[in-house]
Amino acid sequence: MDNYEPQAQNMDPEIDLMILDYLAHMVIKQGQILSQDITLKLQILTFTNLFLRRYETSVYLPSRRTLQIQRTKNTERANLWLQQHGVLTYRGREPLHVPGDHLPVVRNYQSMLLHMGVPSDENVLDLESRVSLLDVLPEYMALCRIIPSAFRDRWMENAICFMLHSAIEQVFIYGRKDVDKLNEAFAWDWPYEDCQRKVPTAVAEKVAWMASRDAVRRSLLPPRRTIYGDKVRRLSFKFQLFEFEGCILELLRDLMNMLEIPILQQLESGTLCGLTSAEAEVLSSRINLHSSSRGV
Repeated sequence: MDNYEPQAQNMDPEIDLMILDYLAHMVIKQGQILSQDITLKLQILTFTNLFLRRYETSVYLPSRRTLQIQRTKNTERANLWLQQHGVLTYRGREPLHVPGDHLPVVRNYQSMLLHMGVPSDENVLDLESRVSLLDVLPEYMALCRIIPSAFRDRWMENAICFMLHSAIEQVFIYGRKDVDKLNEAFAWDWPYEDCQRKVPTAVAEKVAWMASRDAVRRSLLPPRRTIYGDKVRRLSFKFQLFEFEGCILELLRDLMNMLEIPILQQLESGTLCGLTSAEAEVLSSRINLHSSSRGV
């Protein structure tokens, strides 16, 4: 994160909402196709909103009911994937054995907040209303699917870490003890189409990535459907959550640095394509654009 400083954000929030509303109107009402740059920015916004706000209670996060609906859809998708890929499931059978039954999930959650430097939240009795990494994972994979190829290796390598931390969190924070819930975290394919065209290097990348994904899953899910608490705990120490979040922020920084200059920033600097300086000045005054570096 060297040499990275957040820029001033003086833009009127109503202007931001106006722009997002306009983009949504283009897609929904007029059937317009957004540019790749705008599509990428909107998915970054969707992912980062969930990932960075998941420790807090916010009106910008899904409601408990919305989370439950989405979790049901995610579980159904994962179960179908597991069946199609021949992964043995244990639905309806005995749960995992985690030494020390009745996991102290609230205490674990508070310990995680302390470790991450997040202010303690006394209102955590309803953990089901909190956004989990497993809830955020689909948005991360959706983002991986549309990032430029130059970023593919790092994002997909980190995707396996995301799956692992999602599974560990389900055990220690949410008290899950069923194998299928942990398998759900790893029920993802290599998302790029070039391997379907039999491009040799792409096929090799896919095979290597799938092998890594399966190896990590097996390390968490040993035979005989038993997960030992100390084994999962050792994995959580080996793959620190703090370091994982740092990697996510670095990936986002590098990705955002290659995006097109925001439209409002181009307008502010008088470099908006297709407009003369005079036209840019007129448009700036119409939307009350002053000194700002924020945009879409």
